[in-house]
Amino acid sequence: MGGPDGDRRTSRGRARLEAVPVAGATKPPTTRVREPLYVRTRSEARRRPRRRPRTGDADVRDRPPTAAPGVRARPIGQVLGVLASLLLPGLPSAWAAVAVLVLFLAVWAVSVRIRDVGIVDTFWGLSFVLVALVVALTADGDTGLRWLLLGMTAIWGVRLGGFLLARFRRHDSEDPRYAAIRDRHPDRFALYSLVVIFGTQAVAVLLVSLPIQVAARSDAEVGALVAFGVVLWAVGVAVEAAADEQQRRHSASGDDSVLDTGLWRYSRHPNKFGDACAWWGIWLVALTAGGTWWTLIGPAVMTFVLVRGTGEDDHDTDSDEEAAYVRRTSKFVPLPPRA
Repeated sequence: MGGPDGDRRTSRGRARLEAVPVAGATKPPTTRVREPLYVRTRSEARRRPRRRPRTGDADVRDRPPTAAPGVRARPIGQVLGVLASLLLPGLPSAWAAVAVLVLFLAVWAVSVRIRDVGIVDTFWGLSFVLVALVVALTADGDTGLRWLLLGMTAIWGVRLGGFLLARFRRHDSEDPRYAAIRDRHPDRFALYSLVVIFGTQAVAVLLVSLPIQVAARSDAEVGALVAFGVVLWAVGVAVEAAADEQQRRHSASGDDSVLDTGLWRYSRHPNKFGDACAWWGIWLVALTAGGTWWTLIGPAVMTFVLVRGTGEDDHDTDSDEEAAYVRRTSKFVPLPPRA
């Protein structure tokens, strides 16, 4: 039993017992030796650029979709995100968009019946009041800011709407601008006016009123910019109203001469300059809602429309008097007459 054969059998049995796994026993950790990293030389890096991370890589797959290592969110992404959220159903701006579209669709139907597209100008200012009213009633932002913006928009819009309505009723024929468009598209003018005239104005209203729509959803407290914004808005409304009244009186007098007195001595379009100031003032008030700097799209679009769109120089320079007035008078910003 204790000879060499017995020792060999005992050793083999002990080896088999050590090879059998025992319940509860932990497997000894295995150490994997990593190969040393390969460092590229500068010449190799120039010849073979490093592979960019792919979507399937672990470090890329686990990142949030909008996150990037070491890169902050870009402002354009924030702007697009807010613009997209404004169109979501149930939000105040979505209801405002529906209200504006319904309003312009109804006014278009009236224009087809009376064959006069000029009525759309009457509802230009009132459509902004509608937007401000809808967001003031449906938004959940700061109450004081919402109603302040509604009041400012209502004073501006109701005055402008009343002035344009009175001018529309005084004219027996269609505005020459729209009459020329009707002559160019006699067969399908109704559909053309719906898309080009009424649709364009509806989109412009929603863009210009962006400061009001965004600010109505903010809980930010009213800041110091409010005072400066209200002053700028008040000056703009006063200049616009005074210029419109001076123009109305000049037209009612039957005088065919150039209106170059009062505010019209310093600008060929002082009413439109006041209009732009009013909307830059509204934007400054809305800016008190933090993070809404990008809503300057609104007053910028309004200023562009006034200067390059409806604010184009409408003075006929066929006469020497008209030509002299155009040469010495600023087109938009009130300035001292040129010699």
